[in-house]
Parts: sequence; C-alpha cells; structure tokens
Amino acid sequence: MIIVIRRWLKSGGFQVVLWVILAIVAVIFLMPNVPQFSRRSSTVLATINGQDLTDDMLNRKALAIEDQMQEARRQWGRYADAMLRMMGLKSNPKEVAFDRLVQDSLIDGVAKQIGFGAHPDFTREKLRDPQFLQSISDLIPPYAFDATGISEQALTIHLQRFGLSMTDLNEELSNAIKRNLVSDMITVVGYTPSFEVNEQIIIDNAPRKFSLFMLNEDNFYAKEKGKNVSKEDLRGFFNRENSTLQRYIVPEKRLGLTWRFGPQDYNVKVSSEEIEDYYNAHKVRLYSEKPAEVQVRRILFNVPNESELMPVLEKARKLREELVNNPDQFKSKARELSDDKESAAQGGLIAPFSRGTHNIEFEKAALLLKEDGDISQVVQTEKGVEIVQRVSRKAPTYKPLSTVSAEIKKKLEVRSFKEQFLQDMKELLEDGDITETELQLFIKRRGGSPKKVGPIEKDDSKLAQKLFRLKKDGIGFYIDGSVGVAVQLTDVQKKYTPELKTIENTVLDNLYHDRAVKRMQKELSDWRAKAVEQKSLTEVAKLAGVQVDKTDWISPSDKPKIEALRSKGVPIDMMLRLEKEGSILVHQDDENGYLIRLDEVKSLNEDIVNEKNPEAVSGLRWEQISRIGTGFVASLYRNAIIKTNETLPYSIEDSAE
Repeated sequence: MIIVIRRWLKSGGFQVVLWVILAIVAVIFLMPNVPQFSRRSSTVLATINGQDLTDDMLNRKALAIEDQMQEARRQWGRYADAMLRMMGLKSNPKEVAFDRLVQDSLIDGVAKQIGFGAHPDFTREKLRDPQFLQSISDLIPPYAFDATGISEQALTIHLQRFGLSMTDLNEELSNAIKRNLVSDMITVVGYTPSFEVNEQIIIDNAPRKFSLFMLNEDNFYAKEKGKNVSKEDLRGFFNRENSTLQRYIVPEKRLGLTWRFGPQDYNVKVSSEEIEDYYNAHKVRLYSEKPAEVQVRRILFNVPNESELMPVLEKARKLREELVNNPDQFKSKARELSDDKESAAQGGLIAPFSRGTHNIEFEKAALLLKEDGDISQVVQTEKGVEIVQRVSRKAPTYKPLSTVSAEIKKKLEVRSFKEQFLQDMKELLEDGDITETELQLFIKRRGGSPKKVGPIEKDDSKLAQKLFRLKKDGIGFYIDGSVGVAVQLTDVQKKYTPELKTIENTVLDNLYHDRAVKRMQKELSDWRAKAVEQKSLTEVAKLAGVQVDKTDWISPSDKPKIEALRSKGVPIDMMLRLEKEGSILVHQDDENGYLIRLDEVKSLNEDIVNEKNPEAVSGLRWEQISRIGTGFVASLYRNAIIKTNETLPYSIEDSAE
C-alpha cells in the first residue's frame, strides 16, 4: 500500500486527483444527511448523521477500552492514570468509548458516501496481518497473538465476553480497514520540506552555549512587604481573586456512609474448568516461562535517502524472486550483497531472538514464517530494506497450570464477585429510590458495616466522584480494586465565602506575593528589551546588579547534565528549543525569573546530519499526520448532526464503574 501511494504521489495526475477527492468530500459534508437505518438490538443512546449508537455497542467498546487501561496500569503502575491524562485520554472507559464510536461513525460515513472500499484480496491480506489487526481493532487483545499468528481459542473466549461471533468480528475489521484507508487518503497529502527537516535535526542534536541570570522572587516580596496596603486595596484584591479564581471560597463538602464488600461476602465458587479455560486463553501473555525464539538469516540493503527507496525496493524484490526459487542460495547471497557486514560474514545469520527485541517490522517478517527455509516478503525497517529467511524455531514454554492455578482462582473469584456485586446493586437501584429497610436487608444478606466518610471536597477519587453525583440520602456504588463499595450521601456542606477579617493575614500575604511576581515580571521584560538593544547579557546584568552564569556546551542528548539543570529549576527544556544565536528567553516560575540568551550553536558535521535525517523525517511526518488527521476529524464533527439521548450523561458517568 505504501509503495502504491508513493508511486501515485510521483505521478503527474496526483494533484488533479487529490483535489477532486477533497472536493467530493467537502461537497458530501455540506449536503443534507440521508438517514441510515440499522437493526436496533438495544437502547439507542445517540444518532450520528442518522446512524444509531446503541448501549450494547457502547458497553462492548468500553469493556475493550477498560482492558486496555488495565494493561496500561499493569505496565505503568501508580503513574498510569497520570500518563493516560497526559495522552489526552479520559479515565472513564465509557466516555472514551463514546468518543471513539462517534469518530468511527463519522469516518464510516465518509467511506460509505464516496463509495470507498477495499478489494477483497487486499482485505484478506490485511486480515492475516496480526500487527495491523491489533492496530485497528480493540476487539483483538494482545494476548490473542502468538508467534504463529492469532490463537483462535484465545480470540473465541475473548469475543464471548462481548457476545460477538467471528462473523461480527470480520464485519468490524472490514469497516476498520475502510476507515484506515480513508485516513491514509487524507494524510497522504502531507509534505515535509528539507529545510524543516534540517532545522529539526539541529533542534534535536546540536550542542548549545547559553548565558543567563536569575532574579529571585523573595527579594521582590521583601520589598513589597515593607509597603503599606490600604483596606480598599486589600478588599479589591480579595474580591478579584474570588471572582476570577474563587481563591478564598470554601468549596462544597460532602459526608456519607460506605459499605465495603469482597469475594468472601459472596461465597464465590470457581470450577477447575474455568481455571483451565482462563489459563489456555491467557498463557501466552501471562504465563510464559520462555518465549518462542526464532533464528533467521537476513539480507539488508541500506537506503541512503528517500529518493533511492524505489530502486532499492525493486532490487530487493528481484532478489527475493530468485531466492524463493532457490532458497539454498540465501547464505551466499547474504555474504555477497548484504549491507549488514557483521551478519553477512556469517551468511546473514543472526542470534536467536524472541518478540520485543528487534524492530517490529523485522520481527513480524521473521516470526510469521511457517517453516524452516521459508523466505519473507521484502520489508522496510529502520535500517533499510530487508529479506529474511527462517533457519530454526524453538516453541515457547509456559508455567505449568498447577503452579498458577491458585493465582488464577483468586483472579476469577474477584472477577465473578465484581459481576455479581454490580448486578446486585443495579437490581437494587433499578427502580430509582431505595428504602432504608431494603438497604438494611441487602447489607444483612451480604454482610458489611457502615463507615462514616467526610467531610470531603470534590477530587478525582472514586468516592468523591460518586458522592458528588448523588442526591441527599441517595445510594451509589463503584468498584475499588477487588472490593465493591456502596455509598450513601448523608449531608452536604454548601460552599461559602468567609469574611475577609477572618483570613486577613493570609490575603495580605498573598497580595504581597502577587505584587512581587508582577514587579519581577515587569523588570524581566525591561531587562530583555535592554539585552536586545545592547546584544550583551553581561552589560544588562551589571545594570540589574546580578551575576551572569555561562554554560559550557549542552547537548540535547546529554541527559545527566540536562537533569542536573532541571533539578535546579533552570528551564533547560525551553532553552534547548531556541534555534538562532542571540535569541533571548524570558521565563518565570513560582520562585525565580530567568533571562537567558542563546550564545552559540555548534555546527553538525555532515555524517551526523545524514545519520539523523531518517529519524527527523519520520518524527515530522507523524506530527504532520497527527495534525492533518485531527483537523479532518474536527471538520467532520463541525458538519455532523449528532443527537444524544437525554439519559446518556448518566449512562456514561454513573454506570462506568
């Protein structure tokens, strides 16, 4: 597909075809939408351009996303939620699921309305590619893949959780392929000029020297604290901070009762058959003792630059055709032709390896070869263009079921308990209000004693989120790890504004700091103007009565030096983004203000520029693709007609846990 697109880009008719396609897309989304009718298998939560989004679709997608989030939490530990937020992902699986389903529906509409599709042969080829499938569908979990492809048993068990058949999955994957092709069509228009690539290489790699001086906020604070403040000024500051930041407003707080339940309260039983099924479905991902290893021979052709890619690919394809007819020649051809001199000396032979130790495209080519002696298709990796021949393969080994059955049993008990607890609570609350008698009967049947909580403010904790969604005396529930929690709101302490006289000293101190920060900001701006005028930070520092510090060469790759400066509060990350000598940076944080000048940028030799070129091109390309794709989806949202059921916010927020 990539090769076809590149050839298309080089063809003379590309610009005409491109503008025609984009014009068609534009016209389609300015046209009135024609309703599309689908079989409703459950409650309709929303319609997107006439296409129904049902609660069973949302629940399936949310369950898959929750699995992905749990996997992230296993990998990143306590930092997982912060990492997800940094990536722009919401913590509620149903909110994420709803966003993705809307986006998928919009792109499905593009594919359908312009008659965009995938040839059956192309679709079949893509459905045999595990990495591609995993990248476009969250219905295929990572543990469904092994060294030979997809484990049908693991996949079938996984799909049963969603109530899906293989036919349903194939339909979903076919739609995902079409969406992927639409995305390819939109993002292929990107172009990265060489000057932008060179600038990025300099930013990422060139060492720099800086001069800088620092102003300390404490000095400005001490001067401000010596000044008198009128009652009117203090009152004005108090009112402004409350109106803009609600700085001194005491927030609403809530009190409640909680009851906690565990698997022991539900007397959960797990059969040996369930344990064995779970082991078989998850042993590749969770219970591997030693992963599968493969040993291969490789023939590598370097690609010095993008313009030489096509000739190298043609050369590799011709060689592959020759080797497929005579596989025994692979060893001698590797010695003769491979640009990887180390392995070429061994007839292309490299050490045995398992998944996760090499470039993903290289691994895919090697691990999916079925028999010893089989030869891969021509593949592109970060090293160039490669052909791979399988030499031998060692099957993976797994921990015996007997050694992990207790662990699996506990895990399944917790999972079964969660399902039963959530079902109990939904049945208990399905009619809306619950009487005190019904609540006490439930607690008596399941065990548990109340615990007072609060007063607490609204924060990101599950308890606070639940309490702040309840009405007085209302009941809610959520899962906390392996524990089920029922919570009742018993009282609400409304937010209020305290009298100024009760917190006068605090407000006065805040005013001093606010004035100190503004004074420091003004002086930094003035000193920057003088530095630009005089082109010397040293002279400006003398006027300011501070000392200039000069750095030695700082390279973006020198992590220890960068971390040392960062730990001192120096804005080194912003400094390294300066490109032109003489550029001046002003930076201010809670404690200090900095005036920084880029004094010198060391030239990079041609070898480094050539070495870093592919990496820079790739990075800029992905940034560009991301921007183009985000803009395209945003345009679809602007032109879409999206109608949501009035119960949707409750469905997303309250039942997600």
